[in-house]
Amino acid sequence: MTTAKVQLYILSRDRPAYLQETLRSAMSEMNDDVQVIVSDNSEGDEVERMVAREFPLVTYLRRRPALPALDHFHVVIAESSAEFVVYFHDDDLILPGFVAALRDALVARPELGAVACNANIMMGDKVTPRRVMGDCTEPHEIASVEALVTPYLTLTGPRPAPFPGYMYRRKWLDGLSLKPEEGGKHADLAFLMSVLRRAPMLWLPEPNMLYRVHASNDSRVESIGQRLRLLRHVYRLSNITPRSSAVAEYRFVYWLNWWRAQRQRPACERAWCYRTVSQYLLFMGCRLGLKHPSLSRKLLMRSR
Repeated sequence: MTTAKVQLYILSRDRPAYLQETLRSAMSEMNDDVQVIVSDNSEGDEVERMVAREFPLVTYLRRRPALPALDHFHVVIAESSAEFVVYFHDDDLILPGFVAALRDALVARPELGAVACNANIMMGDKVTPRRVMGDCTEPHEIASVEALVTPYLTLTGPRPAPFPGYMYRRKWLDGLSLKPEEGGKHADLAFLMSVLRRAPMLWLPEPNMLYRVHASNDSRVESIGQRLRLLRHVYRLSNITPRSSAVAEYRFVYWLNWWRAQRQRPACERAWCYRTVSQYLLFMGCRLGLKHPSLSRKLLMRSR
């Protein structure tokens, strides 16, 4: 049992250079009330050596043998014990005031189960003015599954807070984990739905972190099967249905991602499927462009 009020876990796997940047950004947040913990789920030893050499004051935990990603998250939840906890990624960066902004919001609102911040987007090593939550300028309270899920599905309107930007009230996490049957690599949303069923959440508009987009992001690899698993879970726990307009927009995006990936190959293995999806995308792209004129340019750019 820790005496710290906040535990800031950084989940790491074989990315010592990125983790080094993340830890440097986190050190200004560390004090008697904030414990920074590296949970190292690496196959190799480079992360362990780097942390020992450069960050001796950071709590270091090694997972042997290395765990599947969702199991790693489950272990970290189970062992965390502070009043407030953060589960951060080893490729994102913390901005000064990150902990204070989230903790103060939770202290001010005892009924909240979690608070999340906005983030500026990094493209590789370059910080951009773009924000994960788009043009959000006001705090956004999340009190229903529909309010949480809809920003993930739609092409317009408010965008969701970044998953590593959440601080949780630990008491509401008992027994929760990321479950592969609830969305595979998209199970982070299913996890947030489980938290929300216990207590409401708050999204803050201020960017208190940097969210890095790079070639090895797992989210950049499309898996329609895992998208469908997530949707089935959403249907079970909300009023959202397969015929909802938000689902139609979400479906368009994941088929567009699939189509773009197929197009990069020398020859599509299932040409008939590629042609069918191309026709669907053309039809839906026209419909969505008419429904949301501001989307037309965005859809054209995504198709290139």
